[in-house]
Amino acid sequence: MQTHRFDDTDAVLHARLARAVHLHAAGGCSDAVRDATAVWREWTARHAPISPASQVLALSLTGMLTACRRVSEADRIIAEAGLALADVDGPFRDAYHRYLTVGAAERVLHRQICAHRVEARATRTRESR
Repeated sequence: MQTHRFDDTDAVLHARLARAVHLHAAGGCSDAVRDATAVWREWTARHAPISPASQVLALSLTGMLTACRRVSEADRIIAEAGLALADVDGPFRDAYHRYLTVGAAERVLHRQICAHRVEARATRTRESR
């Protein structure tokens, strides 16, 4: 099995992804998804998208995309990263477990945040008319 050694650039990419995850949880969907997608593109320019080190990034990004109902974009990342839920007993089991349990709970909460922000924007638009 090939191991991955992180360098400073990888650490920065992981920090940027963590920031995007927090931004997304606070309702900054567009910026968070844009930033996380940029991290994914930079990561895959340096590393194979189908690798253990890439799986956590791919799962984080697809979690954000599905939470915001951007399923077709999530599907593209899933295909690119070679993610397959049939492999839940494989080497990525812990990442899948976090994705399927914690991620599901976060998506429920996030939908409430998204709905609140959409409603607030609609109200501001109506009031400005």
